[in-house]
Amino acid sequence: MDKKKLFIATAIAVVLVVLIGAIIVGVACSDTAEPMAKKLTLEDIDRIPRRPSVLCLSPSFVEIMYRINREDHIIAVTEGCDFPSDAKTLPNLGSSIDLDWELVEQLPIDVVMLTPSHKIEHARFAKLGKKVIVGDVVSLDSVINTIWTIGLLFNEEDFVEQWMMELDLALTVLKKKSVARDARGEEAPKVLFVLGHEEDFSGKIIVAGARLFYGDVIVKAGGVNAFQGAVETAAITFEELVALKPDIVIDVVPPVDLFQRLEYESKIKSSWEERLSKDEKNQQPIKVEVFSESWARRPGPRVIELINNVGKIVFQ
Repeated sequence: MDKKKLFIATAIAVVLVVLIGAIIVGVACSDTAEPMAKKLTLEDIDRIPRRPSVLCLSPSFVEIMYRINREDHIIAVTEGCDFPSDAKTLPNLGSSIDLDWELVEQLPIDVVMLTPSHKIEHARFAKLGKKVIVGDVVSLDSVINTIWTIGLLFNEEDFVEQWMMELDLALTVLKKKSVARDARGEEAPKVLFVLGHEEDFSGKIIVAGARLFYGDVIVKAGGVNAFQGAVETAAITFEELVALKPDIVIDVVPPVDLFQRLEYESKIKSSWEERLSKDEKNQQPIKVEVFSESWARRPGPRVIELINNVGKIVFQ
């Protein structure tokens, strides 16, 4: 009997040790599971990429480099570079507008990829003798041109041509749907992209204008931009939004974890529906969709996903 009790006690002790160990490991993992790599220091560099080495100051450039299969040329990235998942492990310099120049000058950088907004950075890198590629990704055409430019730099035209064929296929399908709709005498729905707002819609609402790539996406997907202002973005009130009479509102919100997405998007849609129901001037139903994926706010190779998803909504 004593031996049996001893055996049971020993077994319980072993189980407890295993459980405690698992908890400790779990806590350690949760503490280290950062969404982005820590800010880079010179001591952190344990690899020299293939030449020419590239510094990417925007997530769009990182996605392009992966798309043309040249990610092994990336020496460092900046905040927000999280796609594909491997990009999270790349050396990170932090904010693209607050670079550690003392560190940057010690890195063996050959090419810097930046946007037109990086005017100060452009001048400094040019002064350092670095090759600078300015990728303008404001319009759909500029996204295409930037992908072509980077593809040509690395002699990877085949990858770019493959991407172009995917884009052309998506646009061809949507164009055929538009032609069929026109033949039926139906009008294209008015679509409005919302890029920011207060939770209770009390302040200004940021919407995409005709000069931002969202305007191109709407047209290519078979819709009409409800906001025709020749600007990239505009700040309007909720009443002004309703006055635009959009048929579809697409609210682009910060990305969330896949397991939280449905609940998160449902909550935001409910907020819209509740606010719209209180507006006496809203005489027509407005369909609200929520995009919380990173491709929805990042002009780059995955703009095809954005176009396809807008097309699904437009032709539902």
